Amino acid sequence: MRSRVAALLLASVLAVLVAVLVAVLVGNDRGEVTTLRGTTTATVAAPPPVAPPVDATWTERGVDLTSYAPAVFPSAAATAQLDRIRATGTTTVAIVVTWYQPDGEANAVAPDGAKSATDAGIRAISAAAAAHGMTIVLKPQVDVLDGTFRGKLAPQDPAAWMRSYTAFVVHEAQLATQIGATTLVVGTELEGMSTRTADWRALIDQVRQRFSGTLTYAANWVAEAQRIRFWDALDEIGIDAYMPLSKSDPDPSVPALVAGWQPWRRQLQALNAQWRKPVLFTELGYPSRLGAAQHPSDEGSGAISQPAQARTYEAAFRAWDGTPWFHGIWWWDWPADGGDPVADAGSYSPVGKLAERTMTRWLRASGR
Repeated sequence: MRSRVAALLLASVLAVLVAVLVAVLVGNDRGEVTTLRGTTTATVAAPPPVAPPVDATWTERGVDLTSYAPAVFPSAAATAQLDRIRATGTTTVAIVVTWYQPDGEANAVAPDGAKSATDAGIRAISAAAAAHGMTIVLKPQVDVLDGTFRGKLAPQDPAAWMRSYTAFVVHEAQLATQIGATTLVVGTELEGMSTRTADWRALIDQVRQRFSGTLTYAANWVAEAQRIRFWDALDEIGIDAYMPLSKSDPDPSVPALVAGWQPWRRQLQALNAQWRKPVLFTELGYPSRLGAAQHPSDEGSGAISQPAQARTYEAAFRAWDGTPWFHGIWWWDWPADGGDPVADAGSYSPVGKLAERTMTRWLRASGR
């Protein structure tokens, strides 16, 4: 009898120990691990789900709608693309508005009559998107005609450049109010200028006087976001998230890509904790080429591969689904005219590719 009681007691103790160990090793849905003393440490990320739909915390299921000619946005072709965009389950259209400067040292930005969208075109495409039941974002950006990357701007008179750029964004803020936009991006990848914190706070103050919606800034990778000191004046931390996910494998598997997200995830979670602001990918995109996960910001190299692009999309949905402090993705990019199947075979565009199917499978299953 004693031996039977002892055996039962031993079995009970072992069951309790196993339950405790499982709790320690598995952790909770925030990627925290509960220790035997009841404290938590953020050392292990909870495994993401392997099937759609995306979590309800994804308030942003978007695409960046691009055009580099003034006649595109009000065209029938652009309106037709909205049917296709909405069919993927996308609920947000971020309209990219590009102004230009001649070189990296110029002191002013301005619309280019041969390239920039017009206000009338933006109003037309916004009304069409709203009719499709989608919310509108305006995403101003600066391009440089001599090919200088916007993050490397070094104007001869930085104060003059900031005045010119502020006028650009204030104009877009007024337009955003007129078209009923929900969000305005106050800057995109302006690493060389985003350290001028006082100037940006003044710009944001002026924008707030004209636009009552959500404000964010689109930082170039995590590194720029970590240097910015004005996140407290904004509503969301925006990232153009072209960080590499693979060091040596040009065509990694989806699980390997999900693992590649984890170091970036930890850094972004630290930013969220520091500023108490949700994180949004204002751009995330991969060319349909081998090596896309190694060099996401390089559109022009590597053999064309739709499966490689689709796997990066799949991995992003898996890695970020169910993250309470993450608000979603605007995919880069969806050409407003649909693009050209031949010219865009290796481009970022998902149109007509396996990546579009991946978007649809995840986003349509969410029921939005």
